[in-house]
Parts: sequence; C-alpha cells; structure tokens
Amino acid sequence: MTVATDGRTATPGPRPRGRHGALPAALSPVAEALLEAARTRAASIAQAAERDASAVLATARAEADEILAQARADGAAAGQATATADLAAAHREARALVLTARKNAFEQVREAALAALAERAGTPAGEALAERMAALVRERAGPGAAVHRASDGALAVSATAGNRRAEVDPATLVDEALRTLAEEVASLWS
Repeated sequence: MTVATDGRTATPGPRPRGRHGALPAALSPVAEALLEAARTRAASIAQAAERDASAVLATARAEADEILAQARADGAAAGQATATADLAAAHREARALVLTARKNAFEQVREAALAALAERAGTPAGEALAERMAALVRERAGPGAAVHRASDGALAVSATAGNRRAEVDPATLVDEALRTLAEEVASLWS
C-alpha cells in the first residue's frame, strides 16, 4: 500500500518510467520491443560469455593435463636416471668387490706357493728344483756363466757372464707360474 503526500491512501498503479512519468500507451509496444531486444541481446552476450568461459576452461584443463603429463614424464625420467645411476654404482661396487676378492685369492695362492717352496728347499725335490733353476739362469746369462746359490739354503740362484746377470728366486718362480696360468685362473672366475 502507498500513502499519498496529502495523507490519503493510494492504490498502486503503473510506476513512472524515466523522468517524464508513465509512458504513453502508444509507446508501450516500442518499449516492449526494446526490452525484448535488450533481453535477447543480454541472453546472447551471456551465452557467448558462457561459451568463452567454457573454451577458456577447456584450454586451461588441456594445459593443466599437458603440464601434469610433462611433470609425470619428467618425474619418470628423473626416476629412471636415478635408477640408472644407482644401478651403475651397484655394478661398480660389485666389480670392486669381485676384484678385491680375486686379488686376495691371488695373494693367498701366491703366499701358499712361496711357503711350499720354502718347505722343499732342503729336500731332494728342492735340490732337483735348484738344479733346474741353475740351468735356467745359466742359459739366460749366456755361455760361461758362473752360477751361485743363496747361502741361506733358500731356493735362489743367480748367474753372471760378463756384464749379464740372471736371477731366479721363489717369488720369481711363483709369479712366472701364475702369469703362465693366468688364462686358466681367469676361467675360474667365470
């Protein structure tokens, strides 16, 4: 309900439009047409804005999916690189362990062979070996070589002929034998 300025009750009627009061009835269809055109235009703008927003959203989702896929690929590549590096480090470590084990085994065999030769030095088998060693150094030093055995009874023999000298001792024998057997020893590791 509306109260008039003079205190009387007034019934609501058409509201005034614009500054000129109520539109004349003759302009009402024009106003309605304008309103309808404005509504249609507003709806069209809203639909276009919605389409644009959907397109922007679809593009953003596609970019986000692409970024996520790239991040996954980068993560996988980084993981693969780390795994490859870890595997290579494990191979190097394993190889170092194998080489250390081979070296230790070689040293044990060498030490055992040297100990066995030292035990045989005063035996008939040791004397026979000393004779073969003397023949070897005599041949290496050349004709007329003077052969000398170690004074401490060890299996060590040397020979000199002029300025030529040849020596054979247990370490030389064992090292030469191990070099000769290198292929056979290497096949034990395979």
